[in-house]
This record gives sequence, structure tokens and C-alpha cells, in this order.
Amino acid sequence: MNKFVLFLAVLTIMSCTKSGTNNGATDFFTPVPVNITNINLSYPQYSYLSIQGGFYYFPLPAGNRGIILYHATTGTSTGVDYVAFDRTCPVNPTSTCSMVSMDSSGFYLICSQSHVNLLGTAPCSGTGACNSTFDPNLGTQRSGSATRGLKQYNVRVDGNGVLSITN
Repeated sequence: MNKFVLFLAVLTIMSCTKSGTNNGATDFFTPVPVNITNINLSYPQYSYLSIQGGFYYFPLPAGNRGIILYHATTGTSTGVDYVAFDRTCPVNPTSTCSMVSMDSSGFYLICSQSHVNLLGTAPCSGTGACNSTFDPNLGTQRSGSATRGLKQYNVRVDGNGVLSITN
């Protein structure tokens, strides 16, 4: 009986949601632990991160659909030169096609089925990609059907050019 009451209590709490737009992007998918350490910018695989606008994809199991680490080109809310976002698009986050990638122009992130298939980073044969675009410096939505920004993770840089991504 106690397990049933506990189940109902948890179900009731989880069914309560706030109305309106959530630009904090903290509740659109199940949280996962993120702890990527020792990203040494002097290593060849991270060399593209040394320039502003450079990025690197961390595949699963990082984040929900992977993580994109980006060398910001403008000021960030945290004052750090690097930002990290979950690659899960806030529109249809359970779809394998709902994945964000850097557009070929390098000016924005996009949730595009053709991009997912082109990169070969996830099997995408259904729907879910919304073609929404996002600012790579802030993760905020720029266009499309997305009503909130991307899930952002914390980036810490030590004095030796070694980064860590955590939540």
C-alpha cells in the first residue's frame, strides 16, 4: 500500500508543469549526469577549438544526444570563452531525428534531419527534426518552431588550457 501511495505522489508531482515559454531549457528532457574532464586544448582532436567559432562534438554517452562544445565568438552569460550545449533539440526531444548540429555556414546551430543523416551521428528515418535554429554563443532560439533554447552545461577552463564540462 505504501508503494502505491508513493507512486501516486510522484506521479502527481511530475504531472505539474509551469505554463508559458521556458527559455531556461532545463526541463525538456530527463537530466543525465555530465562530467567530461581533461579536455586538453593542445591535443590535435581539439585544435579547432582554439579559434573563435570552432566546435567539437562529444558523442553519446555525453548528454542525451551528445554535446557540442563551442568557442564563443561573443560574450557569454558566464564570461567563459567556451559554451557547451546538449545536442537534443527542445522540439520532439525523444525523436532520434531531433538533434542539433552546427550549420555548414558556421553561424548557427540547426535541428535538421538532413544534417543528422549527413553527419551519420544517429539513425534518423522518421520525423522530429524541426529546422529550428539556435545562437551558438547563447543557445537561444533564433527561428523555427522551438519555443525555448538548448540545454546548456557548465564549462570550466583551468590556467593550462584544460576544459571540463559538467552539469
